[in-house]
Amino acid sequence: MKYILKTDITKYMAILYIGYVIGRGSEAIPSVLAVPVEIMGFASIVIVIINFFRAKKKTS
Repeated sequence: MKYILKTDITKYMAILYIGYVIGRGSEAIPSVLAVPVEIMGFASIVIVIINFFRAKKKTS
């Protein structure tokens, strides 16, 4: 169970990092396209936090 949780977090962190790079790094991509990616990255962190607390409730 802990292993699955760890892989999920790394997956979401990768998504967030890609979103951050697209949003901040490259000026070639219009910011209109970068905003949804950043929102998705932020939402993925929120999902991770929610899942983390859900998993804690199940174990306790």
